Amino acid sequence: MKYSRACIFAALLSASAVAAQPSDQEPSESSGIQERNVCEGDCVESNSWAVGAALGYGKYSSPLHSGAGLSGKERHIAFLPSFYVYADNFYIENTAIGYTLFEDQFWSIDIKGELNPDGVYFQRNKLDAFLSTTGSAGLFPLPYPDEDTEPKDVERSLSYLGGVGVDYYPNASWRLSIDLLTDISAVHHGQKLGLGLAYQNQFGDLTYQLSTGAQYRSQALNDYYYGVENGELIYRSPAYLADAGWNLNYELNFNYPIYEKFAVIGRYQYQDLSEQIVLSPLVEDNSTHYYFIGVSWQIGGGF
Repeated sequence: MKYSRACIFAALLSASAVAAQPSDQEPSESSGIQERNVCEGDCVESNSWAVGAALGYGKYSSPLHSGAGLSGKERHIAFLPSFYVYADNFYIENTAIGYTLFEDQFWSIDIKGELNPDGVYFQRNKLDAFLSTTGSAGLFPLPYPDEDTEPKDVERSLSYLGGVGVDYYPNASWRLSIDLLTDISAVHHGQKLGLGLAYQNQFGDLTYQLSTGAQYRSQALNDYYYGVENGELIYRSPAYLADAGWNLNYELNFNYPIYEKFAVIGRYQYQDLSEQIVLSPLVEDNSTHYYFIGVSWQIGGGF
C-alpha cells in the first residue's frame, strides 16, 4: 500500500509527519482526491523512517501505594525519544510492532504487539519506565530520591501483548478501532480487548486529536498485577483476587510547528481504573494521569 497509518503521538512528535507525504509519481485526479481524503493527518508514507526527541516537562502517575515495597508515586519526565520505521506492510513504532494484513480506503487490519503498561508501576529501574511506552512515546524519568527499602517488596514483571487490531476510517477526521490482544510473553496469560474513538483536525497550523477508549482486561491480567496472596504484603495479610473489568481513558494530543523540523507538542492522558483494580490492597488511587509539553525535533527519510 502507498500509505500506512502511524501512531498519532509518534506522528505528532514531528512537525512534518502529521500529514501524508506525497509520492514522487503524480496520481490521477480522482485517485489523488480519494487518497487525500483518507490520509490527511493520521498517516505516514510507507518505506519511511524517522527518529526524534522532545525536551520539556511532564509527569506520569502510578495508582499504587508508595509504601510497603511498592513504587506508587509520580515520576517526572524531561525527555521523550521516539522513532518509527514503516515498510510496505511491516512497521515499528517505539515499542509497538505490527504487520498490515489488509488496508483499503476505509479499513485497516493488523497483527500487532505492544508492551502492557501495568508492569511499569512495579518497576524501580528507570530503564523499565523508559521501555514501557505502549507504542506512544518513551518515558525517561528524572532522578528521584531513594526511599527506604521495605521488607516484602511486591514484584511484578513487564509483559508483552500481541494480537489483531482493526481500524475503520469513515473520513479523514474520525477513526474507530478495536484491538484483541493476548499475553505472548508467558507472564500472566491474560487478554485485553480495546475499543477506541479518535477525532483529529487542524486549526491553522495547530494539529490536535481528541480520543477516548475502553479496555476490557481479563481476570488473569488483572489478578497478576493487582491480586495478592496471603501474607504477601505483611504477615497474615489477607489474599485478594482481582477479577476482570473495564478501564476507561481520555486523551488529548497537539502539535504546533515552529521552525522546519521543530514543533511544540503536548499530551494529556487520563485513565479511570476498574473497580476490580481499585479495590486491590496494592492500589491507592482510582485513576492515573500523564501529561507532557515540550519542543520536539525529528529527522527521517525514505528507503
